[in-house]
Amino acid sequence: MRGFRIHSIPSILLGSSFQKRRREMNSTELKRKKNIVVISTKHCIEYPDTIAAAKAIESLGWTASIECWEDFKSIDWSRFDCAVIRTPWGYHNFFPQWLEFLAHVSKHTRLFNSAQILGWNSDKKYMQQLESSGIPVVPTVFLGQDSNKVGIAGRVRSLMEE
Repeated sequence: MRGFRIHSIPSILLGSSFQKRRREMNSTELKRKKNIVVISTKHCIEYPDTIAAAKAIESLGWTASIECWEDFKSIDWSRFDCAVIRTPWGYHNFFPQWLEFLAHVSKHTRLFNSAQILGWNSDKKYMQQLESSGIPVVPTVFLGQDSNKVGIAGRVRSLMEE
């Protein structure tokens, strides 16, 4: 893709962890790192943002592949220098497998962000932890599997009236 500069790609497509690591890398290491995987879900493999991320990586002279996280057991992750999570939508429907994927991939290649951070962030209840620490968050209703519809409607209605 034209118009991308190396320092703009991480903040737009790859995340702050990648940007920090890039600053730490010397030019020899940057040239050596060649094979990066962009992780998606089967339904988003051809999604424009997924393809744009791969093309941005390729514009740096690196090789980019797009793989589906659902196929994680059949992929040799050690052939990649690092993995970038891009469009793993739907992971919440398969949360135990998602966490297994994160642990598996992080054993075989560098994962941006870390498996620990991605796992923590994947369960949106982290927002409760942030809020209880005094960090402002978007008003959120957390529903358990045993939540009843009447209670849910009342909680959502009260948020809408704020």
